[in-house]
Amino acid sequence: QPAVQAQVQQVQPAQQEQPATIGQTKSAVQPAPPSFKDTAGHWAWESISRMAEKGITAGYSDGSFKPEAQVTRNEIAAMIVRLLQPAPASAQDVQLINDSFADAGDIPVWALEAAAVALREGLVSGCPQQDGSLSFAGGKAVNRAELSVMMARVIEMKLGQAEPKVLDFADNNLIPDWAGRSVGIVYARGI
Repeated sequence: QPAVQAQVQQVQPAQQEQPATIGQTKSAVQPAPPSFKDTAGHWAWESISRMAEKGITAGYSDGSFKPEAQVTRNEIAAMIVRLLQPAPASAQDVQLINDSFADAGDIPVWALEAAAVALREGLVSGCPQQDGSLSFAGGKAVNRAELSVMMARVIEMKLGQAEPKVLDFADNNLIPDWAGRSVGIVYARGI
């Protein structure tokens, strides 16, 4: 697969969430938060609006948010990086993507910087493949266990070591071992 170039540019994809430029400074006058054509009356519209207002999430180029759509690893990486606002991706960070993931060439340009920063900050890791390589799998939908792992990393990055709550869900047996502690941490925090 072709290597991803270290020079990063932002291009708005046709049907993907467009991240804000990583490391972009905010001006003193903020534009009005986006109003999505498909969130009025949705049970999560207040949360969606707050996240959009803070620049954590964005909609699609057609003005929609798609509140019932699954979220991909690319989109989660972009949202977490926008939330935390760490230092921008460097050429070395982008090179680390090339060196770490067999599918680096599949990461869309709009998600590349966010993926590089998320990897550098330890917020994401690769998906092991049968051949022993790792893939970023950016187009893969994120399930609740995977999201719990990423969110627990954010919590511990911001607040230090966290104590997980004892899991008392009816389907505890379905929570993968690798995600149990993380689920307990986000559960303890009410997330």
